[in-house]
Amino acid sequence: MNTKYTFKALLCGISIWAGMSLGLTSCESYLDVDSYFYDQTNIDSIFQSKVRVNEYINGIATILPDESKLFTSSYFPFGMGSDECFASWADDYGKNEKDPYRHAAMALLLGDETPQSANYNNWGNFYKGIRKANIVLTRISECKDLSDMERRDYTGRTYFLRGYFYFSLLRQYGPVPIVPDKPFDADTPSDEASIERSTYDECIDYICSDMEKAAEFLPDTRTQQFQY
Repeated sequence: MNTKYTFKALLCGISIWAGMSLGLTSCESYLDVDSYFYDQTNIDSIFQSKVRVNEYINGIATILPDESKLFTSSYFPFGMGSDECFASWADDYGKNEKDPYRHAAMALLLGDETPQSANYNNWGNFYKGIRKANIVLTRISECKDLSDMERRDYTGRTYFLRGYFYFSLLRQYGPVPIVPDKPFDADTPSDEASIERSTYDECIDYICSDMEKAAEFLPDTRTQQFQY
């Protein structure tokens, strides 16, 4: 028999066998995703390692917006959201497929902003950052391999982040609700998790308190990057 044809037949046989094997796989095994969830890092395991705690805090910082973008692709309306600002380009907010929020503050100048507009919707992300910061502050004592210096550094950075998130909320929305320092459980009823807006002075006092704590824990200067 021709060797070439024998090899082709062998390949065909293997392909058919593989297809039958896949076809006979039960739905039960296909939907068995327990191993996937077991591979995920859960919140409890984070506080068993100082490296993971550091990564978690760094992850909180990534939620902060890039404030260098004041005009195009801005995360805030402040660059163009005033009567004193004039733009030489035609507005294209919502019309640029690659960047739908380009020059979005023009919507404020033109009176096109509505309750349904998604421009500058930072509310959820900022409170996400606050929740994560609260988790660190309430559970950092569980991490036993942190030195005193590292614990102070981690704590100071987290206080700064929480205070800055509240500052960013206040700057954009005015007085906002100050959530409890202990994060709500995921299954907390909505009526129990609903909090009235704090006063402007209460927000300022809270932000200043966090920044003062950050200054207390963090060094005045950092001569070299912390080795974690």
